[in-house]
Amino acid sequence: NTLRSSDVSASARDAALVEFAQRLVDKYLLGAATTSSDDVFRAIKILSSFATQYPQAFGYGEPARAGHAVLGLLEQLPRVATPKQGELVQHALRTLLLLLRAADAR
Repeated sequence: NTLRSSDVSASARDAALVEFAQRLVDKYLLGAATTSSDDVFRAIKILSSFATQYPQAFGYGEPARAGHAVLGLLEQLPRVATPKQGELVQHALRTLLLLLRAADAR
């Protein structure tokens, strides 16, 4: 796995995480009317994991990075069709909002 490879610097890994998270938000969450619901919720699951395991993907809660993802998640609320999807969106929102709060406390 390249993200854990010892020959990849931490800053290069962080930049790759930021770019990947940004692409997921842009492609699957913002303006996702033409994207399949399954793909949207897969992307949300990945973003939620990233927010928990790799907070640097969202600038450790930097508003420009985490806020962008929060807006994308909010756009998905009308698409929630099952309780499981609702829980997934709520978890992702909660995690990203906690990151924003932590960054604000710094």
